Amino acid sequence: MSTTTFLNMRARFASSSLPFSSFTRSYATRRPVKPPVKIVDPLTSSSNASIQQLSDGVTFIYRPPPSAPSPFSTTVRPASPLLRPSSSSSSSVASADIPVPPRVKKERIFPSNHVLSEADFVAMRELRASDPVYYTRTRLAKEFKCSPFLVGQKVPLDKTSKTAALEKIYNEHAQIREKWGEQKSMAVAIRKKRREFW
Repeated sequence: MSTTTFLNMRARFASSSLPFSSFTRSYATRRPVKPPVKIVDPLTSSSNASIQQLSDGVTFIYRPPPSAPSPFSTTVRPASPLLRPSSSSSSSVASADIPVPPRVKKERIFPSNHVLSEADFVAMRELRASDPVYYTRTRLAKEFKCSPFLVGQKVPLDKTSKTAALEKIYNEHAQIREKWGEQKSMAVAIRKKRREFW
């Protein structure tokens, strides 16, 4: 193709093309807007609802419950005896017949008729002083049929035995800490340092 032919074709194409200002958009300039949702108020649209306009401009709407009253309801007739009004003795008797759910934890029952005397406490102190490692609070409580709290209150450890027990626990923990690796030791040290800034 010669240069003259190329220039003639270029001039012909330039004369036949439309100007830039005559182009129009072929797509929407904005997205369509969804109309607002018209939500019907169930209170005002209900046929059973009674509407009253009060003097101070407040609208009072009363609508009866959609279902019949149930014996398990907490408002009309509570199933729980704790929610029922104690108006008469008959209601308390009727509520006593309702089964109660089982306990989550087993109840600790101690013999109520077993009363410890001062001689029992003296025997406890003698056993605790003879071997405080063996005769712990739990072992003495089982032997004398009482609670471990009572043993700790009436027969506490003396300071020397308590210090020795704490030292023994500390030494056991120190032996466990010696088996830690470098990463665990560093993590515990960082946790201790962080606790200082609390």
